[in-house]
Amino acid sequence: MMEFCLCSTDPPIITIHTVKGIRPDQIFINWTLDAGNSIMKKILIKWKPEGDGSWNDEKSIKGLQTFDVVDGLLANKKYVFQLAAENSVGMGPWSEVSDAFATPTSGRHFDAGMKDGKPGCMKHCDSLLR
Repeated sequence: MMEFCLCSTDPPIITIHTVKGIRPDQIFINWTLDAGNSIMKKILIKWKPEGDGSWNDEKSIKGLQTFDVVDGLLANKKYVFQLAAENSVGMGPWSEVSDAFATPTSGRHFDAGMKDGKPGCMKHCDSLLR
């Protein structure tokens, strides 16, 4: 009987899919991840205001999570994002820089549907706040 061992030699690849303003200081971001068939160590998110030359500090997330909320942002300001991931092989490349997305001026404009830390149904909820 032959035994096979599947080993990964690839670092992970991450692709940004959704970026939406939730509140004046928050943006929801969603991505897909090719983990390189290896154990994931972390995902890094970095952001900056559109047109600014320097990236903010990186936010580190453990595991295979495919969404997060970045907070502490300024209202009605456009931001761009980049993500990278690290598995047991090493750090993957940074994703392409996202398009610029603005935080809302006030209220909640997007409901990521997160309950107990898990994503649910995503929907616009502007009409619910009036």
